[in-house]
Amino acid sequence: MPLYAPAPKCPVHGTQGRRVRNGIYRRPGQPVPRQRYRCWPDKPDPDFPKGFHNFTPPLAREHVHTGENHCEACEERRNVHHGDQVVARRQSWNLRVVAEGLEKLASGAETYSSVGRWAWETTGRVRTRPAKLSDAERERRAKVAAWEKEVRAAEAAGSRPPAKPRGLSLDPLPSALADRRRRRDADGRELPARRTPSARSAEARNRWHVAADWVEMYAPVLWQPLHGRLLAAEAAEHARRVAMTDAERAADGRPQVLLLDDSPVNSRAAFDGRATLRSRREYFVLGAATIDWPARRPGDGPPTPDDRHTRLRLLRAYPSNERTAWRLLFDELGFQPGVREPEFILADAGTGLRRGIEDYFQTAVLVPSLFHIHEALTEALVRQTPGAVVLTDTGKALRPELAAHLSWLTADRIRSMDDRQWSAWWDDFEVLLDRLNLPPEKLVERRASYEPSVAAALPSLRAHPGVPVSTGGFETLPRTTVKTVLTGRGHAFANIERTNNLFDLVVCRNRGVFAQRSDVLAKLRTETLRHDGWAAAPRDVADPQPPAPATYSSLRDKDLLDQLGSRGAA
Repeated sequence: MPLYAPAPKCPVHGTQGRRVRNGIYRRPGQPVPRQRYRCWPDKPDPDFPKGFHNFTPPLAREHVHTGENHCEACEERRNVHHGDQVVARRQSWNLRVVAEGLEKLASGAETYSSVGRWAWETTGRVRTRPAKLSDAERERRAKVAAWEKEVRAAEAAGSRPPAKPRGLSLDPLPSALADRRRRRDADGRELPARRTPSARSAEARNRWHVAADWVEMYAPVLWQPLHGRLLAAEAAEHARRVAMTDAERAADGRPQVLLLDDSPVNSRAAFDGRATLRSRREYFVLGAATIDWPARRPGDGPPTPDDRHTRLRLLRAYPSNERTAWRLLFDELGFQPGVREPEFILADAGTGLRRGIEDYFQTAVLVPSLFHIHEALTEALVRQTPGAVVLTDTGKALRPELAAHLSWLTADRIRSMDDRQWSAWWDDFEVLLDRLNLPPEKLVERRASYEPSVAAALPSLRAHPGVPVSTGGFETLPRTTVKTVLTGRGHAFANIERTNNLFDLVVCRNRGVFAQRSDVLAKLRTETLRHDGWAAAPRDVADPQPPAPATYSSLRDKDLLDQLGSRGAA
C-alpha cells in the first residue's frame, strides 16, 4: 500500500509549515538530479513577502520508490521523499555503494582496484566527481561546440562546412626525456624497456583511486566513534579495578590484558641487473589486542579460559618497530605511564619490544608469550644449530628428544612453576644438547632473553589464574586480517595515513561495526549532515613528491617517526 511520509524539514521553519515537492533540477556535470521543495510557513515571515520560499535538502536522492514502503536492495524504508542518498555533495556515489565498498575493503579480500571497478560497474558511472576545467579549456570547448554547430547547419543546408579554426586542437603531450626513457642498473647497464601496460592494468591504475578516496574520507567516520567508546570503557574498567583490593582482583578473575605483536612487511627488490632478487624490508605492522570477558552477574564465579575472547584493538603501520613507534601506539591507546596502564602485557620478550614496554610502562607486568618462546627456540634449533634436525618420512623435523622437551613446557606447567623449577628446565635443556653433541650457543642466547622475563612474571601468574600465557589466539587474528590485506600488494602501500585508515576499517570489522549495514549508513549520513552535506576533500592526504623520477613514501620514512613522536599521535 502507498505509504504517507512527510517532506523533509525546512531549514528555516522546520515542521512549522506546509511543504510540497516543487520539481527537480540538475546542474551541468551533476549526475544526480536534486529535488526542490516549497515551504509555506504557518506564521507570516517578513523575510519571505510572497508567503513561501523554496529550499533543497543538503544531499540529493538517487532514486525513490513510489507506492512502496520498503526496498529490499537498500534495506531501508523508502518513500517518495526518501531514496538512495548520495554520500556527500559533489559526489556521485550513493551511501549504500560506499558502505558496501568499505565493508569489502575491511574484509581484506578486495583490493582498491577491484572495489573501484565494482563501484563503476554497479552504478554505471565513470568518474567519482566531474573534472575541474580551467577557464582556457572551457573557452576552447565552447568554440569547438560552436564550430560543430556550424558544421551541422552547413551539412543540413547542403553547403560546404567551414574549416576548423586553428588553435582548437589539443597539442600532443611532450615525449619523455631520453634519460627517463632508458632504465639503467647500478652498474650503468641499460635494462629492458618497461612493458606497455595492458588494458586491464591501465584500468586498475585509474580505478583504485575511487576506493582509496572512500577510505581516506569515511574510515575516520566509523573508527572515531568506536575508538572513543573503547577508550571510555577501558578507562571505566581501570577505575573499577583500581578501587579493588588485591584479593578482590584475584577473585574477580577479569584482569585487563594487553596483547602486543609486530610483523615485518617484506618485498622483493626490483631487478637491478644482478643474478638474484634480494628481499628488502619495507615497513612494520604493529598490532594490539585486548581480551573481552563475559558480563558480570551476581553469584557467578571467575570466568574460565573458554569464556574470554581476543579482539583487535589497534593496528598501525610504521616505518620501523623501534621504541618511538611503540610509544606512538601506546599513546593512541590512551595509556599514561604510572596513571593508567594495563595490568598485564602479553607479548614477545624480544629485545626491541621489551625495551619499548620497559621504557613506557611502570606498573604493568610483562608476561612473555609461550607461543613466541616455542617459536624462538624452534628457530634457534632448526636454523642455527647444526645437527638438531633429522629427516623423517614427513620431511625435516627436530630430533625427538628436543621436540619432547619443548612440548613438555605447556601453559599449565609454566603457571605452576617457581623460579627454581623454571631455571632447572633450562639446565636440563643444555644438558640434553650436551648429550646429543650439539652446540649450545644459540640456546644460551635465547635463555638470556627469556629466562629472567618469565621468572619476573611467575608470581603474578600464580596469583591471577585468568591471565593467559600465550598469544596463540592473537596470532590468528593478524594471519586472517592483516596478512589478507597485505598478501600480494604489501609493497604497493605508500601513504602512512591512508594505510592506517584502512587498518582502522579492519579493526572496525573485527569489532562488529559492519554487522548491521543500516547502522553504517546511519553513521555516514549523520556525519555528512552534521556538516551541511559536505564531506572531507578527497585525495587531501598526499605525500609531497620530489621531481621525477625520484619518489617519496611516508610509510617508509624512518625520520617521520621522530617528528610524530614530538607532536604526539593525535
